[in-house]
Amino acid sequence: MRNFEILNHTADLAIRISGTSLNDLFHAAFDGFCALVEINSTVLSGEIITHDIIIKGGDVEELLVRFLNELIRCIQEDMQAPENIENLTVDEQSLAGNLKLRKFSSFPDGYVEIKSATYHMLKI
Repeated sequence: MRNFEILNHTADLAIRISGTSLNDLFHAAFDGFCALVEINSTVLSGEIITHDIIIKGGDVEELLVRFLNELIRCIQEDMQAPENIENLTVDEQSLAGNLKLRKFSSFPDGYVEIKSATYHMLKI
């Protein structure tokens, strides 16, 4: 089930996510983020990398922003596109999981860079 919606916004990219648990909510955030960035599969290599992540935050909102910024970092700095997240565990102040990423060699035509996730209009 698709638990995210890409929202029209004049200056930013935005998604609305939903879930019945924190794990569902963060899976929906991951899926929505991947739909936003749309790294074209034609630029991906066959190499899959597993990146273990552990993120701490003062509250769920901070955790979500840090999680999304880690996904952005993987794309911008490591040129690795998020493909899946496994073994995700989330509580009020921590997140852990195994990101499955695919290497890519160049950004596709029309790629729109996401600079960072922010707290703007964030409400959980």
